[in-house]
This record gives sequence, structure tokens and C-alpha cells, in this order.
Amino acid sequence: MKPRNIKPRNIKLLTVFTLLLMAGCTEDALDEGRGQMPISLTATVECDSDAVYTRAGTGVLNSFANGDAIKVYFPSNVRVGSTTSASSTTYSYNGSSWSPATQPYFNAGTSSCTVHAYYPSSHTNSTSSFSVQQDQSGDANYKSSDLMYATATITKSSPSGSLTFAHRMAKIIVNATAGAGVSTITGVRIIGGYRTINISTPQSCTLGTTLSDALSTSSYITMYSGGSSGSASCAAMIPPQSISGSFLQVVTNQGTATYSLASAKSFASGKSYQLNITVNAAAVGTTNSIPSWTEAGDVSVNASPWTVAVSGTYTYSGSAIVPAAGNITVTPVGGSTPPIPSSKYSVYCENNTNVGTAKLLVYGKDEHFGKFAETTFTISYQLMSTAQSADVGKVICSNGHIHNNVSDIDCGASASGIIAYVNSNGSASTSCPDVGGSYRGLAIALNDCTVGANSYGGYQWYTSNSGSCTTQSTDLTTVLSRYDGLSKTNSLVATSGTCANHTHAAADAARAFSTVRPSGVSAWFLPSLGQWNLMTKALVAQGGGKAADFIRSYNQNMNGTAVSKAILLAGGTGLSYGYLSSSEYDTETVWYVYFNYGGVYSTSKSSSEYKVRPCFAF
Repeated sequence: MKPRNIKPRNIKLLTVFTLLLMAGCTEDALDEGRGQMPISLTATVECDSDAVYTRAGTGVLNSFANGDAIKVYFPSNVRVGSTTSASSTTYSYNGSSWSPATQPYFNAGTSSCTVHAYYPSSHTNSTSSFSVQQDQSGDANYKSSDLMYATATITKSSPSGSLTFAHRMAKIIVNATAGAGVSTITGVRIIGGYRTINISTPQSCTLGTTLSDALSTSSYITMYSGGSSGSASCAAMIPPQSISGSFLQVVTNQGTATYSLASAKSFASGKSYQLNITVNAAAVGTTNSIPSWTEAGDVSVNASPWTVAVSGTYTYSGSAIVPAAGNITVTPVGGSTPPIPSSKYSVYCENNTNVGTAKLLVYGKDEHFGKFAETTFTISYQLMSTAQSADVGKVICSNGHIHNNVSDIDCGASASGIIAYVNSNGSASTSCPDVGGSYRGLAIALNDCTVGANSYGGYQWYTSNSGSCTTQSTDLTTVLSRYDGLSKTNSLVATSGTCANHTHAAADAARAFSTVRPSGVSAWFLPSLGQWNLMTKALVAQGGGKAADFIRSYNQNMNGTAVSKAILLAGGTGLSYGYLSSSEYDTETVWYVYFNYGGVYSTSKSSSEYKVRPCFAF
């Protein structure tokens, strides 16, 4: 059979059909989005220095988190799935990228489109109002109260768009701390303002001025609940508005404190406002005013209905100091009522151990419950000039401060000596440490002299020549009445005069003692027997013995153990064996005290060697 002859016109028709078919497939691909670049989106949150945050906590990031979702609206020139008219879809965030529930594409011939979006995703274009949640103590309800809006224009040449969301509500941050009389913050709530606001143009999220769902003590926004500690940091969203009057309540273990705004306060869209409150028992059951509240900062809101004053002098002791009830006076503010009895309030102190300013607070009991007042008092180091007989056994420092023992010495000072005697009236007297009455007390060195001492720590009274240098007496009563150790030591160490031809090792060692003394005191000297009597009797009493049992007659036993105990308690070295005095018995012998076996003896000035413990007068 001969092959069929196909005419050229039929070939032309086939070509045209093929081209039409191809054209139809290409248009169909455009219509269905096949072969086109899909629209992709990213979303961030606007970040201003005072912008609100996206979480209920106060220390969280201003960003989206895994699981968040936004509702995005597209115009009619974008195909969303099979929908070719204006439509929307939800984008979900997985912690790193956003994915649409239905993929959007540009329609054929479309070069750009403008989209707008809402957070939370439950918001729609038909929504005409927005309400924040009543219980925002949990993160989920807080987030659903954080209305945000974004819009962006996306081009076909660059179909990856970026949405930057702006907060439309205002954020309130409250940091509440338990103060005097309160131990636990159990709840925080907003009781003033409105919960709902109109949205006059949903497509651009323009907030209207109409507010509804007014809050009250029975219909409030819960910011924080179920607390069991002394502080609470929380946040809540409210519609932008101006609020006056009752505004906030803090619930404590003592009851509820209510706070009001002293004047109308405006809360703007997209801004945060921080309020730091210390809640005292005085605030419970009363309405407290919040004055001059700026966007962030501390606010004093607890005006006290009482005033409190503290009298007296308070010196550092190393222990907490609480003024005595008799030194505390509590009175009503502006009233003529007599002072409040101490049985009707409790006293609480802060920073009341170390030197500095201590705080004293009082809060009412019984019918005065909720009333409060506070003041300060000063704790100082005791000064040498204020020493009394009760201070025997305490340490005098190089700066003139008095401490219980060497371990309490303040920074930069050193121990000079131990208070061993203070005149009974605390003032200078001729009957105290030295003739002339220029001093009022005696301090004994913490340790013995050692420079120039023998292997046992002893010294000769004098080491050359013999004879008398100063007044002598063999009568104990007479010697005990002389408090002239300083003037006698001055004579014994002098380079001219009656004693200049002698070498007085004990007096020289006492005068050369190197421990630093405070200003205004005497030089180191060798105490007279009368001064040894004053010091040891006072130290015996301080160390637990009987003061009258020290020296009453020649060779009488004394309580050396009690003397050493007082010195050891102060941080010094106890007295042991014999100690020389500056009092002469006769031309060849000198008075000394022996702490181990007896009391008062005389010994050879040149052939005997005993210890030296110097002192100074103050």
C-alpha cells in the first residue's frame, strides 16, 4: 500500500494545536501556583526601651516563643490554597521559623501585596473590640491579653516579608516586697480601670476611645496569686486608658492593702509602667495613695499614722542592739493623744548590730493593728572619754575606741591596753591614777615588757649604784595611798636630777614599751603599788572575785587567778609570778606584787629580778 500523502496545511494545524496546548498548560500553572515562588513571612516584636514585653514575668525577652501563632490577612491578588479572593491563614512559630497553615501565592500578573496581621491569632478582621483576660497570673492568659498588630508590603521579586508587631495594650509591672509586720505576699490584683476597648478600624487595629467592663474589688485582673514568699514580681496587660482612684491591691498574710492613684494616670498603648512597693502592716486595711508615679521607679505609698522617736546613746558591742522601751516614744500624727503604751506595739530593728545608722520600726497591736512608724538611731564606737567603771576589762584602741576584746577592734586600729581602773565618778581626780588629777583612769598593757629582760622575763629595779631616788615608805597603808607611778617613772628615767646616776632597768623598760597608745593619754610608766592596788582590785571584781580581797596588809594573799581571767577575756596575757612597782620600800628594797602565791612583798632593788607590766593613764 502506498503511504498516505499528508498535506502541508494539516501539519500547520497540528503545530498550532500543540502551541495552544502548551499555552493552556502554562496559564494553568500560573493559576494554580505551580512553578511560582511562595510567599514566606517572618515576625518580630517591636523593641523600644520602655516597650512592654510578651510575657507575664518581668525579666523575659521581648520576642516570640515556640508555639506562638499569628493571623495574617492577604488581599484578593494573593491565592491562599484554592481561595483567590481576600483571605487569611495562621502562621505558627517553631522557635526558629514561621510556617503557614495554608501556603499563599501571588496571583498571575500581581507584583506586590500589602498584608496585615494580629497576635493573638484568635483576633479577626471582624473583631470590633478586644478584652484582656481577668486572670493573668499564668503565662497563657497573659499572652492572650497582649494584643499586637503588624503590617507590611511584600513584592513578587522579593516574596519573603517581615512583620514587626507593635503592642496595642499597656503593661503594668508590680514588684511587691513584704515590709514591717508582713511576711508573705500572697496575691496582687488590679481593681481600677477597664478590661475592654473598642477597635474602630479592625483592618488597621485603630483603638477606639470607648471602654467597658469596669473593674472593681469584686471584678479585678489577677496579676499574681498563691504566693508563699516575702516578694512578688508580676505583670498584667490593660487597655490604654486614664485611671484615677482605686487601682491596686496587694494581699498579704496580714490582710489586703489597697492603693489608689493620687491623680489621674494615663497608660499609653505599647508602654510599660513599673511600680515598686514595700507593703508594711500599716498599709493593711487602709487605702494608700500612690503619688507621682512615673513609667518606672520606687514609690513611697505607706504614710504612717504614728511618729516614733528614740533617745539614748548606743555603742557597738558586737551584738544586735534594740533600744529599751523607755527610750522609745510613739505618738499619733497631729493628735493630742498621749504616747501609745509600749504594750500596744511591737518593735522591729534592722541593721542594728554594726556601727552606723540602724532602723527602728514599730507596728500596732490589738486596736492599733495596721498602724506603723519608723525612725533611725546611730550606733557608734564607745570612746575612751566616756569610759565608766563598768568598762574595766575592755580594750582601748589606738584610735581611742573601746571594744569588748581585741577580736572586735575596728578596721585600721590596734589594741593599746586593757581598762584596769576608772575613777568612780568617771572624771579626773587627784585620787585616781596620778597626783595632779589630769587623768581619770588606768589602762594596763596586754603583755609584759620583754626588751632587755632575762630568760625568765625579769628586770632588776636598778643595775648600778645604790641609794634612794624618790620618797620611800615601809608603811603599807601610806604606800597604797600614793598614785604617783607616772611622776616617779619620769624621775627614774631622767638624765638629770637625783636619779640620774642610777640605771633603772624596770622603769626604762616600761617607758620604752613600744605598743601604740591613743592620743591624749600619758606615756607608758611603771605603776606604783597604790596603782597596782587600784587596778588589780578592779580586775578581780571583773574576773569574778571579790574586790575587797586584794591588798589589805603586808604579805596577804590575793586572787591572782581572777585578775588574769579578766585580762585573758580581753585578749591579753595573764599575770604570773612577781611584778615590780615604782614604789620604794627603803634605800635597798622596793615593793612588788606576786600573783601566784601571795600578795605584796619587798625585794632587793639590785639583786632580784621581776617582771614589768607597764600602764598608761587616760
